[in-house]
Amino acid sequence: MSEEKVKNKGGRPGLYAESKAKISLALTPSTLHRLDELASQLNISRSEVVERATRGLVSLANKEHLEKAS
Repeated sequence: MSEEKVKNKGGRPGLYAESKAKISLALTPSTLHRLDELASQLNISRSEVVERATRGLVSLANKEHLEKAS
């Protein structure tokens, strides 16, 4: 599968071979804080954190968080 870049509306080339759709998400304050932390650590936007996580390119939870949730 080729990784053809698509220009977004801002004129910069996109990283993926498709355009992005705008959506709304409802998150708890603690989840939003964690999302912001991850975005800051990776020097990317919140949107890109979600994009990469759903593509399996970045993990949103570490082992400690998974153990607390179960």
